[in-house]
Amino acid sequence: MNVISSLPTPSEIKEYAQNLWQSIKPELTMRSIKEKFRYIDYPVLIITMLLILIGLFSVFSATMYIADPQTGLSNPIGAFITQYYAVIIGLVAIMFFIVLPFQIVSDINVLIFLQLIIIILLIITHRFGELLGGARSWINIFGFSFQPSELAKITNILLISYIVSYFNQVRIFSKSLFSHLHSFTAIALILLTITLVGLQPDFGMLIIMIVTLAFIYVPNHYNFKINVSLLTFGVLVYGLILFFAQKYSDELVNSGHYMLARIGSFVDPFAFEQTAGYQLINGYLAFSRGGLFGVGLGLGIGKRGSLPAGHTDFILAVIGEEAGLVGVSIVLLLLFGLIFYLYRRAVMCRQAYHRNVISGIASLFLVQTLINVGGIAGLIPLTGVTLPFISSGGTSMIVSLIAIGIAEIFIIDDKRLANKQNKLSVINNS
Repeated sequence: MNVISSLPTPSEIKEYAQNLWQSIKPELTMRSIKEKFRYIDYPVLIITMLLILIGLFSVFSATMYIADPQTGLSNPIGAFITQYYAVIIGLVAIMFFIVLPFQIVSDINVLIFLQLIIIILLIITHRFGELLGGARSWINIFGFSFQPSELAKITNILLISYIVSYFNQVRIFSKSLFSHLHSFTAIALILLTITLVGLQPDFGMLIIMIVTLAFIYVPNHYNFKINVSLLTFGVLVYGLILFFAQKYSDELVNSGHYMLARIGSFVDPFAFEQTAGYQLINGYLAFSRGGLFGVGLGLGIGKRGSLPAGHTDFILAVIGEEAGLVGVSIVLLLLFGLIFYLYRRAVMCRQAYHRNVISGIASLFLVQTLINVGGIAGLIPLTGVTLPFISSGGTSMIVSLIAIGIAEIFIIDDKRLANKQNKLSVINNS
């Protein structure tokens, strides 16, 4: 297929936009909006709100001794206020997506357009972004810093879900990829996005993207035997990483590359207690001080300076010190409860696209949680990944809530479809 000749003309684009507008106008009526709110899935919102409340208090506690970079004085509510604003923006985003016509998130052309915008932002970030934590992944626009790669996590899920739902014959490394302009374009944009994130280089985000996409793509395209083989291969790769990290730990830590140093130190951080293993060891100490019930909310000492990134990557260690094993268990039960519920809702969906998007969002939260907890526990190298809804980070919080809003869109649409089918079956039976 000649891709260039298949590109739409300006008049075709105009006609398409007009048709799209005509299709979404009925969804913007007050009656339609009220109907959507009637089908809201409240368990998702309730669990999310509980996590947000725990996160806000944890951020306040973890940052109460962090000095303001301008005055040098501690600002107990500075990070809390920033996180609070992010929560408000995120909750508004949930309401916006609930009201948003479903056609917007189910139109491949719109999804491709959104991905193109994010790619442009990633290119700008690669050229002009801020270098933080060894990665150039932040961009400052009108005084606000954010990570375009966070938004890419969501659009990647929507695009790959569309492909595996409507172009299920497409294989990434096969001729069938070129049989349709949309499938070729979508896969190309996803791969370009992943490449740009790798060039930042943001390894934590890169792993989240690849594993989440694999969770959606692989089960839809390969049988049980191949899935088990791929899982076994992943375990073997993990074993090889452990072997090399242990055997060449000194060389990796002294390589001068921050990610290689983390790989070399996570197996035995006590061998590098003042260098690459410092953060992980202090995380262990925070957990050990907390015991079963913790030292008391707000009374932890690790956050006063000995625990770097206590409000972001290691916020679970702060919770462990102050609320103990019980507090950590509550947080993880809520997170995994939300993930399990989203998977359950996905299984109940009648359409493949709905099922893949909701399960993709659940997989995103699962992968991000496992990477964060695995890093703190010393099971995998530290990657700087935040804990969803809990860690300090405006972009992370907003995007996590956007993901919840998109999940709600698909749950609501599935409920509406089920209601229509039930009415039709009643009419046919009568």
